[in-house]
Amino acid sequence: MLPEDHLRKAGRLKRTCLKLSPEKDWETVVESCFGMALHLISFLCMEKSGKHLDTHKGLSAFLVGIGLKEVSELFRELDSMRIGRWYGGKENGKSARRALAIIAELERMVGELKAAKGDAE
Repeated sequence: MLPEDHLRKAGRLKRTCLKLSPEKDWETVVESCFGMALHLISFLCMEKSGKHLDTHKGLSAFLVGIGLKEVSELFRELDSMRIGRWYGGKENGKSARRALAIIAELERMVGELKAAKGDAE
């Protein structure tokens, strides 16, 4: 997948996710944010290093290795939240809202990278 294709995929997932209620659909919102994050992170990785991982296994260490420590931290938080929503008992919109905030932060990073490269929309 080309870098811009990852951004298009993340955008499609976001449009769908925003139709959901963080309070009522928290599991699906968090899971959708995880999918969005993987595509946004793939874009960041490809732009930074020319490569990315096709799986989330080992992604955090890979991100640190290419100088994306902050992205790694956001990914680990989202991954932990995702596991907790499927197997944990919390049933409220707090985690869904935090997942959406992580997506907003990753989108900000994408925007900054594109602006620095002269590709801002």
